[in-house]
Amino acid sequence: MIIARRLPGLPQDSALVDSAIERFRTIREEKGLEKAPGTAELIAFIALLLQLGKRPDQPLDLSDEDSRQCAGVLGKTRRDEEKIRALLTG
Repeated sequence: MIIARRLPGLPQDSALVDSAIERFRTIREEKGLEKAPGTAELIAFIALLLQLGKRPDQPLDLSDEDSRQCAGVLGKTRRDEEKIRALLTG
């Protein structure tokens, strides 16, 4: 898996990664985005979650500030960031 190669030390069975990928898929399926996030953004999203102190054994749980930061990593335009933030908090 690409995520394991890019983020060494991350457990293979990670509730955080599983739930982050699920949320990422929801974001990618959003019809109103100008540019959907890709693999690089997914990896950056998961790396940011770890930097924010999220535990690999816990599912994704974001505060408003976490959502703002994550939207900045996932969104390719300011408009997309706003839509993604709503999807992350919703």
